[in-house]
Amino acid sequence: MTQPTPLIQNRYQIERLLGTGGFARVYLARDQRLGRPVAVKEMSASRLDDLEQQQALTLFEQEARMLAQLDHPGLTNIWDYFQHDDRAYLVMEYVPGPTLRDLVISHGRPLPEPLTLACGVQLCAVLGYLHGRTPQVIFRDLKPGNVIVEDLDDGVAATPAMSPENLQLKLIDFGIARLFKPEQSADTLVIGTPGYASPEGYGHGQTDQRSDIYSLGATLHHLASGQAPSGLILPPLLDVNPQASPALARVIARATALKPDQRYQNVEALRRDLQAIAASELRPNTAPPLAPRLTVPLAPTQPRPAAAANLSPLPMAVIALLIIGMLALGGLALRALGQGNSASVPGTAAPQAAPITAAGLTGQLLYGQCPTRLNQCDIYREDLASQSRSQLIGGDINSSADISFDGTRITITRNSVVYLGPLAAPTERAISPAGVPSRYGAFSPDGRFVAYIENTNVDARLAIYDTATSTRRLVEPNFAQYGWVTWEGQGLTYAAADAGNGVQDIFVVAGDGASRNLTNTPAVNEEFPAWSPDGRSLVFAANAPSELATRQIVRLDAASGERTVLTTQPGPHTSPAYSPNGEFIAYASAVGGGRFQIWTMRADGGAAQQLRAEDESHYYLRWEK
Repeated sequence: MTQPTPLIQNRYQIERLLGTGGFARVYLARDQRLGRPVAVKEMSASRLDDLEQQQALTLFEQEARMLAQLDHPGLTNIWDYFQHDDRAYLVMEYVPGPTLRDLVISHGRPLPEPLTLACGVQLCAVLGYLHGRTPQVIFRDLKPGNVIVEDLDDGVAATPAMSPENLQLKLIDFGIARLFKPEQSADTLVIGTPGYASPEGYGHGQTDQRSDIYSLGATLHHLASGQAPSGLILPPLLDVNPQASPALARVIARATALKPDQRYQNVEALRRDLQAIAASELRPNTAPPLAPRLTVPLAPTQPRPAAAANLSPLPMAVIALLIIGMLALGGLALRALGQGNSASVPGTAAPQAAPITAAGLTGQLLYGQCPTRLNQCDIYREDLASQSRSQLIGGDINSSADISFDGTRITITRNSVVYLGPLAAPTERAISPAGVPSRYGAFSPDGRFVAYIENTNVDARLAIYDTATSTRRLVEPNFAQYGWVTWEGQGLTYAAADAGNGVQDIFVVAGDGASRNLTNTPAVNEEFPAWSPDGRSLVFAANAPSELATRQIVRLDAASGERTVLTTQPGPHTSPAYSPNGEFIAYASAVGGGRFQIWTMRADGGAAQQLRAEDESHYYLRWEK
């Protein structure tokens, strides 16, 4: 309608053009009969051939019929559908406000993360409603330009500075939405917006709810990066916006995995993760915050930072009581628990029970199973819900492993070399320098970087390997020794000591590449840090110097600095790992002097129970989804 008809159907008075796209235009009009503003979507197929015209008209009518059956606050209401002359019209509820695309453009940079998270949560709710229909409605074209941000009730325009509590989104343009057909192997039409459409939307399979999850992930990437996607493969969020939270980067990476079975399988799981991030960002900041997130690339070297303040050490009285308790129970012999790769595993105390699975445990537990020594392990990945497990690598001298968040790659330590490769070929590529003993590889949240420890004849150092450029940088090359490395929660975290006396503190890497001492306890040795998924708590193993047999699992509250000893039985207990939902902690325990077996407990230390009881020890735990 180049020159809008003043009055369509003797009812709708066209006022102005709101937007165009493809073969459709949307006008602001006034319903003369009911006296209210409406949005009129006009579709003209005059420039198409006969077959294309029929397809376009079919899609347009399908949109009208589909919208007429839907009722959700995140969707626009449809009030009329008709054909006039050679055009078809859809009359809808008019929603004043910019689109999310307009909001990003006007802001000129990424949207504030709380607003981005609120957008994600609301869009999950809308998609959840569509996917819950029978049959499912697959939207297929979710993008910032198809989401309206309603102006506030008092007439104030929606802006990037608005409070997330005032946010109200409306999903528009169902032109290519479809009903899911389980018996169909591929979509009939290949339609979608490049950059936001999932790979299967390009003719590689049938679109389903995971296709909408991909589009939502791409939309969140746009909001959080300030840049529209330009290709099928999205760059890691932290590469584009280093100030974004690693937790959000992990969620987006999973939502936009190229293979549908590696994405979130439903929007409810995605919504829960987004809400958890939002809740963690809203927690009170009454105590000195932990270190900023890591910004890469890192400087080649950094000076030793000052110790963190206001974090009280584990009371020595607690350590003393633990030692006394150990002696009272039979004089348990002191022994090394993995401070180096030469720790022997005692062979006493035969197993008393078969593997056990506790109710409510889900996710994948990654660990080393070690027949004789703690550096000669077979690496296993176990599905806790089904009690099924697979060996990722065996034989030779293996120790720790880590799997990327998208589940496609693994880094593994073998013969003091850190390797990187797909799950089917863990030792495909050596990433640590030749001749430099290395260990403890850990992926960054976006999967681009691998942190690991290098040991030279002079000192130890923390290295960062860039998988995109095959280069490495050093973080702090001047520590006498390093321990376990993890990259989660508040950032890249590790245990290290100035002197080679086995007394380590826990450090986190700050945004400028320097490290901050989180524990600062010269009279307590700490090792194996692991963050809760929301970043509020850090657990680690702690013991008095040279008293490794007394090692217990301790939780540090990130806001208050308060410490709690979670394990109550005589140890040693070590290598803790939080469950993906933050409700449980897995750990290795050699209760009563036996081999290290896998135990779990609630995050508050209660309901401890053994998961594995075998002739071999278990060590180097990581717990993933």
